Amino acid sequence: MLFMLFGISFLACMDSVVKTLLDLNVSVIEIIAIRGWMITSVLLLSLPFQGGFKVLTTRHIKLHLLRTGIGFFAPLCFFLSLKYLPIADATAIFFCTTFFMTAGSVFILGEQVGVHRWSAVAVGFIGVLIVSSPGSESFHPASILPLLAGAAYAGILLSGRLLTRTDSPFKLVFYFNAFNTLIATLLLPFFWQPLSLDMFLLMLLVSALALGGYLCLTYAISIAPIGVIAPIEYIALIWATILGYVFWQEIPSSSAWLGMAIILSAGLYIMWRESHFTSDS
Repeated sequence: MLFMLFGISFLACMDSVVKTLLDLNVSVIEIIAIRGWMITSVLLLSLPFQGGFKVLTTRHIKLHLLRTGIGFFAPLCFFLSLKYLPIADATAIFFCTTFFMTAGSVFILGEQVGVHRWSAVAVGFIGVLIVSSPGSESFHPASILPLLAGAAYAGILLSGRLLTRTDSPFKLVFYFNAFNTLIATLLLPFFWQPLSLDMFLLMLLVSALALGGYLCLTYAISIAPIGVIAPIEYIALIWATILGYVFWQEIPSSSAWLGMAIILSAGLYIMWRESHFTSDS
């Protein structure tokens, strides 16, 4: 749970730096590509301390590729949403991840989820709808992006849970970042623009926060049930609200606050139910 807490905090801070880069008109593809070069380089340099290239041996390269193909849309969609939405709103909608994970843990991992947690999933999605406000004048089409990002991110964590049964957390982080970097690099010629020194330093910060966050999250899902650690992601909502106000003077609307409260309550209920009952009815 502590690893999950640190990982989410790192990634929440990373999102704020990414939003700053987007405000400077740096493209999402360029951010993903350069971040990937830096992270993959660090991971390659650390290989001698991990036991050499033999630590990358895997019998599940196809699953790693599938994980990357799905997971590439998580940063792509979420970063794009930050260009158009307040960071707290985007983060709140992104928390559909928890509900996708709870549902996916049944069909992919074979974990038991009963009526109480299914009800919490339904209530949580109502909270997501309130934050995004479809059909209202305040609705922005970009609200769909963090929803797609949440589904893709749930796929990352669920497939990671499967892979950690045989592969190390380091291996998961390495292959995910290496393959993501390859995809973004192939697309980069269509989006490239020169970076100033300030932009480059911000990219370094994005990379450091991303690497720390991914390592912490991957280790967390390797040693704890998804249902227990998933709701800890809600700490990101606190970070997003604080950082959005400090740097962009963004204050969530009354409906957004209501939706956030519903999402948070549903997620915390799932965590409480998971920690107090071995089976759900």
